[in-house]
Amino acid sequence: MTASALWRPLLWTTATTGAGLLLWTALSAALLHGRIGTLDVQRLQAIGIGIGLLLSATALPLLWRAPAGGPWRLRALAATALAMLAALAVLTLKNAAQADPGWINAAAMATAIGCLLALAATPAALLQPLPPLRIPVQLAKAMLAGASVLFALIALAWRGAMPAAAPAPSLLMLTVMVTGLLLLFWRDARGPGPLPSPGARPRRVVLAVLVGIPLLLALLSFALPGLGRLLWSAAALAILAGSVLEHRLALAAAAGRPRATT
Repeated sequence: MTASALWRPLLWTTATTGAGLLLWTALSAALLHGRIGTLDVQRLQAIGIGIGLLLSATALPLLWRAPAGGPWRLRALAATALAMLAALAVLTLKNAAQADPGWINAAAMATAIGCLLALAATPAALLQPLPPLRIPVQLAKAMLAGASVLFALIALAWRGAMPAAAPAPSLLMLTVMVTGLLLLFWRDARGPGPLPSPGARPRRVVLAVLVGIPLLLALLSFALPGLGRLLWSAAALAILAGSVLEHRLALAAAAGRPRATT
């Protein structure tokens, strides 16, 4: 196994998670500004944006050395830069005294747009030819991974009273969406010519780690609310590990697929 086969799935996962986390925190910054739990919400938003920026920055070395290259690499880099700069603007405005909510909303919208564009452009920069349904899968996985980190942050840093199992319904909805899209993607991702299949077993492992373990931990949060911090942190780590495994399968499949000649 080469070093590239190890670091590329890892960087792709961290960049995807960062974009998802920035997307969720940007939406919360626009929707919850000055409304509920101001101090706790602002604190979590600041932490989320900070972690999201660090994770999103890993897209830069990933894309810079993307073998596919071409215009999609530049588009993905530009979208990532837009998302990060807009997120910095959100963070600055949220910490400013008497910041105009209109500017916060505008910066949050730019962050969300940049994240969505980066999530859509990055697969095209890494996988050529781009398999069917890869972009929807990437968007869904980013939402799941970003939300899982946000749930862990809420469990670790929320100072008010909140049931340990409160994020469980949202996690269930996101895992169902990711599972459905992955099953469709694995069924339809067949390019021209012979495509080496990763087999059923690795895919089952991906689903078990990405979906099964987090759902089990979420169910345990109902029975063991005192362990909420540990359970939601472990769920986030499992989702990140499952995402690394899925990205590794996608990159391996792309390496065996003939490239388009246009």
